[in-house]
Amino acid sequence: MTLVVVIAFLISFISFMPIIFFSSRISDGSGYSAYAMYSLGLRVAIFTGLVYIMYSFLVIPNIIMFSSFFVQSFIISVNKIFLDLIFAAILLLLLAFPLLKRRNLAISVITAIGMIEILGILVLSIAMIIMRSHSAVSTVSTSVFSGNFWEGVLIGVLMFSGSGSGIFLFNRSGVPSSRLNRTLIVSYIITGIIMIFAAYALTVFLGSNINSYSLNPVILLKILGSDMGSIVPLLLLALLLLSSYNLMLSYSHALMNMYENFQGRILRKIKYVKSGKFITILLAVDVSIILISRSTIGFYNAFVVIAEVVSLSYVIVHLIVGISLFNSSKFSRGIRSVGLLSVTLLFIAMIGSLINSSSLFYLTILSFIIIILISIFGTIHISKDYAMEDNVIENTISS
Repeated sequence: MTLVVVIAFLISFISFMPIIFFSSRISDGSGYSAYAMYSLGLRVAIFTGLVYIMYSFLVIPNIIMFSSFFVQSFIISVNKIFLDLIFAAILLLLLAFPLLKRRNLAISVITAIGMIEILGILVLSIAMIIMRSHSAVSTVSTSVFSGNFWEGVLIGVLMFSGSGSGIFLFNRSGVPSSRLNRTLIVSYIITGIIMIFAAYALTVFLGSNINSYSLNPVILLKILGSDMGSIVPLLLLALLLLSSYNLMLSYSHALMNMYENFQGRILRKIKYVKSGKFITILLAVDVSIILISRSTIGFYNAFVVIAEVVSLSYVIVHLIVGISLFNSSKFSRGIRSVGLLSVTLLFIAMIGSLINSSSLFYLTILSFIIIILISIFGTIHISKDYAMEDNVIENTISS
């Protein structure tokens, strides 16, 4: 497990660097679409923005389903009415986002919860190392030729992807881009060290039980309860809920910032969905995904499928940004080589993860294809609107 997290961090960090290089020149928060347009043109920029928005619709419900799975599994013996109340309370977290419209308030909440997360992860990791298992360490295959290995790497990349949202979250903070970029790089590295340390602690604590953990993560709560006392699983659940809320809050505000800049910079010539309506659509889609998943394949299976879809979509967006950096003549050869390295590593991770025979993998591929097709058709439609608008302007001028 530790090796998977290390490789996931390295790939994620290297794929994050093109964002840093672009943000030093494009500081208006337009994000991935603007970075793609830098050297690849308008159509690629529109496609990139649409893919990002499409998979962003899946991130928030995925976080909620992961948290709900742990909470529901832990109290499964409790009356079903109580379970429904717990589920409803978690669902309400999603609906709380529009209430935090003040960006400064949102950032303060994110910062406070983030500090609690870091402290909680470090304390729990140290405790797990002290209480580590004396049984044989993991027997889960770590072969780089294994589809499961690269599937883990691809999902692991998502653990660190949120750090990049800081560029879109703080783009209007007034902080100079060079200072902000340095801060984000340091934050990214610290996050990586903490998560690698936590992965190592979890591996040595579980020992041979990590086989069972890979199939059902809830077993961690049971082992923690038996080894450290019943209060520890409750504290872990509280930390999980805080972390989930922080992720959703950070991601939703970063998404809204990026969408507003995307519609202003890329969609400025055509009619677009305004921010208020966009939030309504986002909430409606997210709630629908959660309710449908709960009544069909279950929270955990839905989490795995959606996490893989988001990972593949994330890779596509960052592949485009990496290609755009490598293709640009306005950067030095050294910086452009980082774009090429990012593209190479992401491509290897994506191809490796496709060597998969899980029963739900067809859902992942189908969902991913749907996202790509919708983004392609959306790009074609928006491009036609641009062409029509240009024709109207030309005819008006000529007349």
